[in-house]
Amino acid sequence: MLEYYLEEVKKTFVDNENLNDILQELNDEISLYQEAGIKEDDIIKRLPTIDELIIKYQKANVSYNVLLEIIKCREVIINKTPSIGVSYFTTSNCLEVKESSNSLTIKEKVKLNKNDDYTLTINVGSDIYLEKLKINMTQTKINLTNLKANIIKIDGISGNVEVVNNDINCLQLNLVSGDILIKRSDISSLKISTISGDIEIKDTKLTEDNKIDTISGNVTINNYDNDKIKVNSISGSININKQNKDNVLTNLKRSLKKMF
Repeated sequence: MLEYYLEEVKKTFVDNENLNDILQELNDEISLYQEAGIKEDDIIKRLPTIDELIIKYQKANVSYNVLLEIIKCREVIINKTPSIGVSYFTTSNCLEVKESSNSLTIKEKVKLNKNDDYTLTINVGSDIYLEKLKINMTQTKINLTNLKANIIKIDGISGNVEVVNNDINCLQLNLVSGDILIKRSDISSLKISTISGDIEIKDTKLTEDNKIDTISGNVTINNYDNDKIKVNSISGSININKQNKDNVLTNLKRSLKKMF
């Protein structure tokens, strides 16, 4: 199983100048696990996936912008793939799509019926760097996976947002309601503003300007990598967990207001 994994790595990065370094790093990691007596199946689970390695080592050289304006879409999935370029798949025939060499714009072109919802999947190739991804939505589940981006901004009324294994310079999430999950990502600047809905951040590196504002949402932050983070909540709970709590500089503001 390990041999198959390493062969897949070689095939994926056959033209990459860092191939030898990638294999050396993986073999060193495998050796440590083997010395610790960890079984092969468990070693495979601990090693980075091919997609994670692509994000780390593949050079993205095409700057790309994506704009989505959607109302009835049930779910949007945007993920990194080993392919080239940007492609999309949808279950709707009621979309207006404009494409160019460096941009993709998708809007609903007709007024959809109440029950006429659909899904949309966008595959971002290994050669693509997302300069800006902007999503305006009404009620949609958003799933962002394995992306490398400069700016991602999502404005919406309701809908859950999941951000997993991403490398993002600036992430802005403005929602009225809906749960937000961010995990295993590197984010330089994070701004979240919600009225309700739970916010969970885990195993994520936050390096610069970070602020979370919510009216009634519960905020949970586990194993984050940053010494400063601002969390404001009026009536929701705030739980922050980091190993060295004495070294954490947090600004937790809880506003208590009488409700008349």
